[in-house]
Amino acid sequence: PAELAVEHDGTGVSTPYTFRVDLWNEEGERVAYRRISSSGHGHPLGTLAEPGTHQVDLVLETGIAVEWEFRLRGQLPLTDPGCQQGVVINEVEANPPGRDAGNEWLELHNPASWQVNLTGWEVTTVGGREERLVLPGGTSLAPDGHIVIAFPEGQFLDNKAEEIVLWDALGNEMARVSDLSDTANDARTNQRLPDGQGTFSLAPATPGEPNTR
Repeated sequence: PAELAVEHDGTGVSTPYTFRVDLWNEEGERVAYRRISSSGHGHPLGTLAEPGTHQVDLVLETGIAVEWEFRLRGQLPLTDPGCQQGVVINEVEANPPGRDAGNEWLELHNPASWQVNLTGWEVTTVGGREERLVLPGGTSLAPDGHIVIAFPEGQFLDNKAEEIVLWDALGNEMARVSDLSDTANDARTNQRLPDGQGTFSLAPATPGEPNTR
C-alpha cells in the first residue's frame, strides 16, 4: 500500500488558499476527492491499496500559486521477527550536566531492517512548555540504527513530567512518551531498557548507541 499527499514548503503562503484534488485510477474511477486549505503543510489524499496507474488533478480554487509537490509514501510490511513497531523515542537527555540550553537531546531508534527517511518529521514537547523542532532534509535513520536529535539554544525539555511526540512528514503521530522526569543535573538520561523496547529508566547516557546499564 502507499499513501499519496500534496505538500508545499511554506514559502510565500501568506494568503489563504483552497485546492481541489481528484485522484483517479486507471479505469477512470475517482478514488479520492478532497478540498485542502491553508492549515498545515501536508495533506494526505488517500491510500492506494491496488497496483496500477493513477492520475491526480490539482486545481487552485482560491489563493496564490506557490511551489507544490506530490509525494507517494510507501508502507512496507513489518516482517522482521519481533518488530511490531516503527521508529521509537529511545533516549532523552533533558537535564545534562551544567547548562541545559543548547545541550538537550533525544535519540530515535529504528527497529526495522530498512532505512527510514525522517525529512520533515517533527518533534514536539507538550509538557509545561510547548516547543517544536522540524528535522531537516536528508535526515534518515539506518536499519536497526540510532540517531541523536540535538535541540538548539534555548530550553526545549522540562525536567519534570515532560511529554514528547514524534510526527511524520504527513502529520501522523509515530511515537509518544510521557511523564519523563530527570531532576539530577548529571550524565544520566531517561532511556528504554532493554534498548528500543523497555520502559524508561535513568541510566548513564549512551547517545547514538544501544542502551545498556
